[in-house]
Amino acid sequence: LHFLIQSARTYAFEKNICSVLHGPQDMRIMECSVPKPKEDQVLVKMDTVGICGTDMHFYRNGSIGGIKIDKPFVLGHEGAGIIVELGRSVKDFKVGDRVALEPGVSCRKCHYCKSGRYHLCQNQAFNGLPPTNGLFKQYAAHDADFCYR
Repeated sequence: LHFLIQSARTYAFEKNICSVLHGPQDMRIMECSVPKPKEDQVLVKMDTVGICGTDMHFYRNGSIGGIKIDKPFVLGHEGAGIIVELGRSVKDFKVGDRVALEPGVSCRKCHYCKSGRYHLCQNQAFNGLPPTNGLFKQYAAHDADFCYR
């Protein structure tokens, strides 16, 4: 527990080390800024991020299907970690909670979202798919509604 409390107090002074894809088979470790969570988000210190077939296609080819990476980009969409900061309106979590992050964050406004089928949302931001940077980094801000204990 001391580690969690210390982590929550000092994260702003730490670097956010990211694994950034610059082109096919050109992955670089770089320093990125630690994001500040928006009012309905949590800041998660990433513990585990899976590497899946999508990540491998992007790494090997710089693309998958019709989606091409044309600028430096952070991959990774299957992640879990520990909450180190809460956005102002987040009430269902606390600092120190371990969470899994759902990779797709829907708009919550379209017909599909309003009918409970948010997985069909055409306006979804999906971690690790352009233009939404992924989770191969130490800290990620994520919508609290799409985090699970």
